[in-house]
Amino acid sequence: MGNDKQTQLSEYVYRVYLDWFSVAKGGRKQTPLEGLYYCTTELKQEQRVSSWSIVLKLGEYSQEALLWFLVDAQQRVAIGDVIDLMEGSRCVGQAIVYLVELQNMLNFWFETCQICDGQGRLVLYMDEKYHRPILCCDECDLVVNLHNQEKLHIRQVKLGHITLADIGKYKLEQYARHIYKK
Repeated sequence: MGNDKQTQLSEYVYRVYLDWFSVAKGGRKQTPLEGLYYCTTELKQEQRVSSWSIVLKLGEYSQEALLWFLVDAQQRVAIGDVIDLMEGSRCVGQAIVYLVELQNMLNFWFETCQICDGQGRLVLYMDEKYHRPILCCDECDLVVNLHNQEKLHIRQVKLGHITLADIGKYKLEQYARHIYKK
């Protein structure tokens, strides 16, 4: 059963902001407490709806979470996508994706950049154009493409329609927080 594909978490983990609906809008009387929360979601892509089971590891205030699909979603979930949180047929909230990570590369999260003498922290992102993992230093202009270990200048990397140079020193999650918390 341990090798059964149905019991495995997705290869990708998504960092999300949570928007819990009020009771008046069909939401829960009380938001889930810190810990694991299980629900389902429906992803609408290419004129078809797929139902997926997801697990959320909630933060202290239930406003940010890590999200895994219990089975790998064939379609891509990208930064900025909105995922409905369903309890039965009732939508109780939404999760807004602000960062996509590979589970087996999460150990890179706390490594420091050697180019700027350990001042910067390497943060893992997914290049939305080519769907490849890249590491970005949050202090200097270093970008490492994990697909081929190539080191790039930050202005050579495009993430979807957003160029990292356009954001300056802001990390993508800070940029997403600015966009989606308005």
